[in-house]
Amino acid sequence: MSWVRIVIVVSWAVVFAGWVYGISRTSPKLIKRIENPWECRLFGITAFCILLVSIFDVGLVQANLGVLPVYWPAWAFFLSGPILYYWARIELDGSWSSEAQISEATRLVDGGPYALMRHPIYFSKTLMAYSSSLILMNWVILALSCVLLSTAIYQARIEESLLSKNVPQYREYQNRVPMFLAFGLSEELGRRAKAWVSRLLGIFQHPPTK
Repeated sequence: MSWVRIVIVVSWAVVFAGWVYGISRTSPKLIKRIENPWECRLFGITAFCILLVSIFDVGLVQANLGVLPVYWPAWAFFLSGPILYYWARIELDGSWSSEAQISEATRLVDGGPYALMRHPIYFSKTLMAYSSSLILMNWVILALSCVLLSTAIYQARIEESLLSKNVPQYREYQNRVPMFLAFGLSEELGRRAKAWVSRLLGIFQHPPTK
């Protein structure tokens, strides 16, 4: 196994170790949870599949990776994934759970990475998935990354439906902070583009007079 594959597999293992540690802790008293917990396990299952594919030579594309312009930026994004994951976990502390639920420890967390996006844990793993597909030039991981993003959005909406009904000020937090960082950037770019087009159309419709 090459050093590239070893670093990627170990990084994924480090993230999964955080999940194992979290579920092994004594859980606070449960107040409410979703009816079907499996709805919030799709993301983890997909991420685990990416780990398995990373271990074995499945779906590789033959290419000279070092010369690709995205190779080293992909490494930067990938390695930032575990850092973002544990930063978010530390910020959540007792509020973290492996499933969508409300417990005595559930509270609104809007500091640290949660000031930038509502779901940094989902974002961190999705970032790792897409960047590892570029590093390894693996089309299977790329396809699984698309599935991972879809399950992240799906599970995030389930969690937010529960939180908005049971945690005060969560709706205001939803309106203030984007779901994912990239979504926030795209929304801001979209607003600026819309404003620019409106100004441009205004110039054509009402040209300045001399």
